Parts: sequence; structure tokens; C-alpha cells
Amino acid sequence: MLPIKLKMSAFCSYLEETEIDFTKFGSKGLYLITGDTGAGKTTIFDAISYALYNQASGDNRDTNLLRSKNAPPDVPTYVELTFMSKGKKYTVRRSPAYERAAKRGGKTTTAKAEAAITYYDGDQTRTEILRSSGNTIEDIIGIDAKKFKQLSMIAQGAFMRVLNSDTAEKTEILRAIFNTEKFDLMQDELDALSKKYKEKYVTALNEFLIMLRRSSCDESSPLKDELAQLMEMNSSFVTNPEKFSELLIRIIDEDTENLSKLIELTRSSEELIGKKQTEIGEAKEREKTRRIYLDTQTKLEAAKKQLPLLENAFHAVENNEEKASALVGEIKLLNEKLADYQKLDVLKKQLSDTERQITKFGTDVTQKSRLLDETAKNVSELRKELDSYKDSAASLEKLRAENTRRSETKEKYTVYYKDMKDLEKKLIQLDELQKNYLSAKNQHQEKSRIFSEMNNAFLDEQAGIIAENLTEGQPCPVCGSTEHPHIAKKRPGAPTKAQVDSARKAADAASELASKASSECSSARAVCGQKKEAAQKISEEIFGDHRTSSEIINALIELGVSLKNEIEKTNADIEVLNKQCLRKKTIETSLPKLEAAAEETRSSLEKIRTEKAIAEQKKTGISQQIKETADSLPYPEKALVTRKIQDLTDKQRLLVSAYKTAEKELSDCRASIREKQATLQHFGEISLDDERESIEKAEREVDELRKENSLRSDKAGAVRIRIKTNKDISEYILSNSRKLTELQEYSSELDNLKNTAMGSLTGREKITLEVFAQTRYFDSILSFANLRLRKMSNGKYEFKRSQNALDKKAKRGLDIDVIDHDSGSQRSVRSLSGGESFMASLSLALGFSDVIQSNSGGVHLETMFVDEGFGTLDDKALENAYRVFTDLSNDGSCLVGIISHVEDLKSRITNRIAVTKDASGNSHAKIETEIQ
Repeated sequence: MLPIKLKMSAFCSYLEETEIDFTKFGSKGLYLITGDTGAGKTTIFDAISYALYNQASGDNRDTNLLRSKNAPPDVPTYVELTFMSKGKKYTVRRSPAYERAAKRGGKTTTAKAEAAITYYDGDQTRTEILRSSGNTIEDIIGIDAKKFKQLSMIAQGAFMRVLNSDTAEKTEILRAIFNTEKFDLMQDELDALSKKYKEKYVTALNEFLIMLRRSSCDESSPLKDELAQLMEMNSSFVTNPEKFSELLIRIIDEDTENLSKLIELTRSSEELIGKKQTEIGEAKEREKTRRIYLDTQTKLEAAKKQLPLLENAFHAVENNEEKASALVGEIKLLNEKLADYQKLDVLKKQLSDTERQITKFGTDVTQKSRLLDETAKNVSELRKELDSYKDSAASLEKLRAENTRRSETKEKYTVYYKDMKDLEKKLIQLDELQKNYLSAKNQHQEKSRIFSEMNNAFLDEQAGIIAENLTEGQPCPVCGSTEHPHIAKKRPGAPTKAQVDSARKAADAASELASKASSECSSARAVCGQKKEAAQKISEEIFGDHRTSSEIINALIELGVSLKNEIEKTNADIEVLNKQCLRKKTIETSLPKLEAAAEETRSSLEKIRTEKAIAEQKKTGISQQIKETADSLPYPEKALVTRKIQDLTDKQRLLVSAYKTAEKELSDCRASIREKQATLQHFGEISLDDERESIEKAEREVDELRKENSLRSDKAGAVRIRIKTNKDISEYILSNSRKLTELQEYSSELDNLKNTAMGSLTGREKITLEVFAQTRYFDSILSFANLRLRKMSNGKYEFKRSQNALDKKAKRGLDIDVIDHDSGSQRSVRSLSGGESFMASLSLALGFSDVIQSNSGGVHLETMFVDEGFGTLDDKALENAYRVFTDLSNDGSCLVGIISHVEDLKSRITNRIAVTKDASGNSHAKIETEIQ
């Protein structure tokens, strides 16, 4: 993605519409984004990132807070970016949601977030709405927002933190960039699988032990002690399951024999119980027949006594049917009158509705009249207010022009003030340089004197020096004689040749220092002379006379304060006039609408009055109909008629019911007498002896026999359960002992594999599977980073992944060392100085960018922003860093924007975006190139 043109309006600190034309910098090379701290330099990248992906560059920038805080409601907020990608041109325009001026009423409303993209195909263009936050842009550029920010923005301090972070922190960073969480998930899955099979083994072991503990035998069995010993041996772990199974089979055989004996005793007892139950059944049937016969005789006598009473009761209600028929006719006549009551109810409801309508019309008339009066009053007041603002616009333009002139003058005075402060600083430096020069000059004279005296003394003592080395019989190097009768003597304290050479070097070094100090003094004196001449021109321009730099500075401070006060006062007046102009526009918009509303209210009021009169006439007609209908009714209320009908209906129903009840009771009594007489005749001759005592005795004997059988049954049931349980345990042991051993072995293998993947094996390096995978990427990053680090450090430093963790207990594998080729040592990156750390972090950032590009489907980096601390570098390191970025921009056809306020970069990089911030906090951007 190569930016072509960026437009911003009311975006962050950029209030006015600002356009940045990147084509002035070409398609590759360097340009500088310069300005004071907080001026709005990084906001340029924020705008690009927001336009493309609806996201600002920083994690703490909310897209809902991107609107300029100084923006008036009628100024729109948007970012528009035109760019090239893969040879094609696009323009994307995006606006966040924000409060703007409403089209009516002088209020504000919320503008919805909008985004659109324009495609260019030759002379043809088409524009589409961007309905998602970035999928379309990802398709065009080939990377998502996260990758774009990683590739295109080296944020201030970000890679310094990466450089000095430990393996755990780097793991999170590399996971986010290269999606290595699948290895972390694999570690988690292995951990979960290990836990799962460990739990399976523990569960299976517990189940095995529980099964063994369930085994048992009869308390009287001779095998009881042997079973207890085996259970003790297997109380916590499975030991010799085959022996346990063999013992259980012997216990089962013993229980099977005892069970057969219990079954035979129970069978004999059940046969005896059957015989006794047959005798009891026959006796109970005879007793039942006797009770039925006696009961039937008693009921027959009672029915014969009741029959005369029921016959008398029936004769008393024989005429009820005729009385009920007479009541039915009367009920019919009253039901026919109910329709007139319903008609009366409808008329009363119509009267009530009409009266409510009349009341509402009256209320509406009152409200509309009051509203009409208030609207007329508001129209009059707005006309007076509008007349008072007629000169506001002209006054506003005049004050703005005055403040512009004052601001320009203040800015010029600020430049003069800085020049004067610089002059005073240069004069102080000149004084220090002159003192240094005098000191260096005196040192040179002293060192030269010492050398001259020492050299003369050395020359004077040459004969003595030669004589020191003469040996009898050896020729003299001066005269050639082999005899030396009168050897010259060297004076004590005479200088050696080495001492003379040392004094010469000291004198030469002092001469070089004095010469350098003299040159520095001359240069500084020339600079001060130029600045003094400039100061006198400034003094003449402002004051008309010559003043000292201190006097000029004090005067400029006073003038600056005065201009500032005037600007602030005028700004306050401008603010008032601004509000008046806005208010004037609001009134001009709303006044016609208010007048139209008054006319509409007047028309509505007349309509309501007419409708009220019609409703009052309707009320009179309904009242007359109600009176006529009410006069024709037998009862004043419908409820009285309904109650009368109900009373007659209940009376008629009671008459019919009493007749039918008396008739049925008489008929039922006669039928019951006939039925019971026939039943008694059916019994014939029967015994009336009571057999209940003999039955109870036989039942007690059966109960005793059943209790004995129940005890045998319980005991047999317990034996069966024990046999079944012991069989199950024996089968379980034989079928599961091998599975338990295999499960234990598999669980142990999984645990070892999990510890290997998670880097937690005892005595091994603590490198997790994910970190191991990440080292592949990290080694590539360090390889690319070394290309830049070697160049920036003149071949002194080189990255190497550390093999020794700072903390032996900590996770390791991604720590970084540097090789110092000057000293031949290897040490931690944390030992680097501030400037060296900056070069290292910058190299690491570029290494990350190279590897991310290579892992993003061949995405080519066409633009980059670097927001780093170049101020920590010395001149040589800055030159190396500058060459690295120059190579990056030229070799890779990449346009690189460096965000910095370092002065040396301003002199090196002539293509610049100069960012400033005014007194109101609004940012301004201006492009500066070699050719203006």
C-alpha cells in the first residue's frame, strides 16, 4: 500500500481540512515528520490506519473519540485516503459517529458512522459502501489491520520493550504475530489428555479396589481368615489377582451347597401352608354367606317401614307440573322486554361518549388558544433579537483579521527571541572557548619549553652516553680506537632518548590541542559576529535604535506578553461574536417555521370550535331518545327484570325437581323390597353358626410358618447375592487386571510426553513446544535484524539467541545476547547503552517487518512510519541509522516516514511534513521539499 493523498477534517487535533500530498516525495525515499512533542505527528499514521481499517494505530485510541474537541457542530469529521496497491488506485473515505448540527430547529443530532471506497479503472470510477470494518481493504492490500500496523508502524519504545523482555513476554508477542497458539493448544491438549488418562487410571484402580472390597463369605465359613488376609494385601494396590479369584471360586462352591439345603426346607414348609390356606378359604366363604343373609333380612324390614312415608310425600307434590307450566308463560313475557333495556344502554353509552367528546373539544380550544398566544409572542421576540445581530458578521471578520496580524507579529517576535537567546548562549560559549584556548596555548608553551631544555641536555651528554657502552678491546664508534684511556663521564640526571621522545610527543599533542582550540575560537567568533549584526538589524526594525541582546530579549518578552493579552482579549470577543453569528443563522432558519406553525394553530382552533358545536347538537337528540325509551319499560332498570326472571325460573325448577324426586324415591323403595325378598328365597336352608374364632387360629399358624420361611428366604437371598457378587468380582479380576496394567503404563507415557511438550522435565531445559516452534521464526528475525545492526554499529554488534536463561527456573528459549566483535565477548542485550539499545531495538523491529512480510503471502512493504527515539544516538550512530533507512527505501522501493524532532535529521532529510500546534490546540501540517 503506497499513500498518494490524505485529507483530514475535524479529525483528532486537526480541526481545519488538511491535505497531505505524498506524491511530492515520490514512490520511495525518506521524508521527515517533524514538530514539537504533542503537535500531532503520529496522528497522520492514525488517520491512514483509521481510513483503511476503522482503527487508530494505538491501543488506547477509541474511534468514538476521534472527532476534534474544537469542531463546531456544522463542521464534518472525516478522513479520505487515496492510495495505490498492486498497481491499482483506490480512494477510501470514512467518518466516525459524532454530534453535528441538525437541519431543523437549531439543535444537534448524531451523525452515523459512514465508510465508502472508490475504485479507479482507467477513466472509469465506481463507489461502494464499506459495510464491514475492513474485509474489503484486507482483500485489496492482502493483510489485516493487525499485520498492517506491525509492518508499517515502528512505534516509539515498542521494540525496546521486546528487546529487553523475557521468553514469556516474547512468547505472547510471537503468538499474536505468527499464530503459534496451535502449539500452545497442543500443549494444553497433551496436558488435558495426560490428566484424563491419569484420572482414568486412578478411577479404574479405585473401581478395582472397590470390587475387591465387596467380596465376602459366610461368618461361619472356614475360609473367612484367608479372605481377610488377601483383602489386607490388596487394600491400596492390586497384588496377585489370580490367587484372589481362586479363593472366590472356593467360597462360591461352599455357598452354592448351603443354598440348596435352604431351598429344600422352604419347599416343604410352603406345601403345608397351602393345605392350611385351603381350609381357611372354605371357612371364610361360609362366614361371608351367613353375614349377607342376616344383613338382607335387616334391610328388608327397614324398607317395609319406609314405604308408607314415601307414598304420602308423593301425593303432596302431584300438582307441581301444572304450577310450573304457568310460571313458564310469565318468564317468556319478561324476556321479550329485555331488548328495550339493551337499546336504552346503547343510547346512554352514546350520550356519555358525546359528552366526553364535548369536554375534550373544550380542552383543545383552551390549549390551542394558549399555544397561539405563546407562538405570536416568540415570533415578536425573535425578530427583535435578529435585528440586534445585524452587524455581528462584519465585526467578527474585522477582529479575526486583527488577531491574525497580531499572531504573525508574535510569531516573528518569538523567532527573534530565540535568536537573541542563541546569541547570548553563543557568547558564553565563545568566552569558554577563549579560556580553553589560552589554557591550551599556555600548556603548549610549557610543553615546548620542557622538550627544548631536555633535548639540549640530551645532545650535550652524547659523549657520556656513548662512553657508557665502550668495552676494552672493542673499537670506539666515533674514533675507532680499541683502547679507551680517558672515558667521558655522563652527568647525573641527564635525560634518556626515551624521555626526550616522550617530551617531544607531549609538546606535539599540546600544539595540536592549541591549534584546534584556536580554530574553534575563530569559528565561534565569526558566528557571534554574524549574530550580533542580525541583532542590531532586529533592534533597528523594532525599536529604531541599537540595543544589547539582553535589552532586546527583555523588550521582546514585554511585547510578547502584550500581544498575547491582546490576542486573548480579542479571542474572547471573537467567541462572543461567533456565538451571535451562529444564533443569527439559527433564528433565520427557525423564524419562518415558527410563523407557519402559528398559522397552522389558528386554522386548527377554528376547526375544533365547529366540531364542538356539532357534538352539542348530537347530545340533545340522544337525550330525547333516552327519555322516550325509558317511559315504555315496566321496571326502571334492566337488573330488576333479570332478577325477576331468575326468581321465577328458580321457582319453576324447584317445583319440577320436587315432583321427580318424590316419584323416584317411591319407585326405588318398592323395587328394593321386591329385590331383597327374592334374595332371601335364593339362600334356601343355611347354617347360622359363627366360625370366626377357628379361622383366626388357623391364620396364626400360617403366619408362623411364613415367618420361618421368610427368614430362610432372606438368608438364601443373601447367599445368592454373595454368590453373584463373588462371581462378578472373579470375572472382573480376570478380565480387567491386564487392562489396569496397560492403562497405568499408557498414563505414565502420556505424562512424560506432556512434560516434554511443556518444558517441565526435571534436569532439562525449560523450553515449551510453542517456544521451540517460535525459535524458527525468531532465528529468522534475528538473521534479518543482524543485517541492519551490523551496519548501524559498524560491524561491532551482532544478535545471537541466548543459550543461557537469566533465571534457571524460568521458561527460556527466546532471550537475546549480543556478540561484541571488538572485545570478542557475548553478553545480554540489557548491558547495552541507551544509544546502542535504540539501534538494537530498531534493527529488531525491521527484522520483525521482514519476516512478517515473508509470512504474509508475498505482501510487499511500500510505506513505513518510524516513530523512535533518534535523540539517543551520537553523530556516527545517527549517520549509520540514516544509511540503513536510505537503503531500505531505495533497495525495497519503499517510502519511509521518520517521526522525529532531532535537528540533525532536519539537515539530512529535506523532504518534510512540518507539524505545528496553535494556541487553541489545533494541529497544522505543511509539506516542505527540496524544490518549493
